[in-house]
Amino acid sequence: MSPSIVLLLGSLLGSISFNVDWSAFRAGGDSGRVEFFYSIPFDQLSYTQSDSGITAPFSVRMAMSGVDNGFRQEGTVYKRARLTSFEEASRVQRTFVDGFSIIAPPGRYRFEMTVAESSKVGANTGTVSDSLQLAGFSGGLKLSSLQLGASALSDTVTGAVSVVPTPSRRFALSGTDVIYVYYEAYNMRPESSAYRVQLAVLGPGTDTAVKTPKMNRSKSGTRAASALGVSVEGLKPGDYLMTMALTDLVTGQVAFGERPFALGTVKGQAGGFNVNLDSLSDQERMYYRDIQYIATPREVAYYNSLSESGKDVWLASFWSKHNLTEFARRLETAESRFRRQRTPGVRTDRGRIYVKYGEPDAIEQKVIETQIRPREYWHYYSSGYVYVFVDIRGDGNYRLAYTNNKDEPPTGFESYLTPDEQEQWGQ
Repeated sequence: MSPSIVLLLGSLLGSISFNVDWSAFRAGGDSGRVEFFYSIPFDQLSYTQSDSGITAPFSVRMAMSGVDNGFRQEGTVYKRARLTSFEEASRVQRTFVDGFSIIAPPGRYRFEMTVAESSKVGANTGTVSDSLQLAGFSGGLKLSSLQLGASALSDTVTGAVSVVPTPSRRFALSGTDVIYVYYEAYNMRPESSAYRVQLAVLGPGTDTAVKTPKMNRSKSGTRAASALGVSVEGLKPGDYLMTMALTDLVTGQVAFGERPFALGTVKGQAGGFNVNLDSLSDQERMYYRDIQYIATPREVAYYNSLSESGKDVWLASFWSKHNLTEFARRLETAESRFRRQRTPGVRTDRGRIYVKYGEPDAIEQKVIETQIRPREYWHYYSSGYVYVFVDIRGDGNYRLAYTNNKDEPPTGFESYLTPDEQEQWGQ
């Protein structure tokens, strides 16, 4: 194994800069579950490059204490950021997103989060301190915090929905047509199977920039949880307020929620890719038409319906929005890493997911446990996706047994999940 090479990025910048956001939901009784999320730009950390890849170990220390009660909780977790390449990370301005939760009684709190490097060249740190008010969730209709994100996830088996949080609550104008809002409602009357909800976006001067129709949503019992998308297409840069009014159709009681956010230029917002056919490398030219591995089924169908000249025009547009160089690199990596006998690497489940989504942020392996087939867990922290691959036949060809990515169809191998895995993912 070649020696590790330390690459300084964050250590040249001094204090680590990162974003923190939180949302409150009901836990047991009147206690609340405060979900904290943080995002760290890739260039705030220092990396070590070795045969195992480009990684940056860091720690996150959290302390939360009550202002008007004796509550206190603190702890430290250790994480590892992973890059595919510095070129890719710089181009898309890679950001590492993760989170955790703390259960506490109602009250006022102070919290302090510190991110520290764990490299051999020093330990730069950054700290964010703030306060929060955790309200109670008993006594009539209550609404959780509104959690905002640029994308939503849905579990294809359980139907549960969530959003991928944006801790900065700042959304890029380019590429953000919809902002998703996750919410939970509590203490509704059980007689009705539905409730009513309406969302609005207020602009500067409290002018209403966007308002959704009043929507009746289904529920079961006294609680509801859902994620709704609100179009922000055409809005100008600036500060906005997302608002919600939720009505119990039995009592007529209304609960209100709001969350500020901003639209504008996000640091490192990726622009288009310039594709010049004459300057393509042999590798890029080889894979130029293999769009089926990353395009949507609708895009593939439309492409196949075009004439040859129409396909050339469409491909130029397609690759202006996707990184052909990175795509070709992923295909080559998938072939060398995941090829099995006569099966090309991209046609294996791991190879296909790798080409589509890139290098996982973390891979967990279980290969020697008695009576359990070898398996791998792939985690993508920024999207929240998790993939479980199982070596069903013992031939090294790991099949996809489970994922929470709603764009992936049922795998047919769910029965190979262990009882613990089935309980964890609601199988």
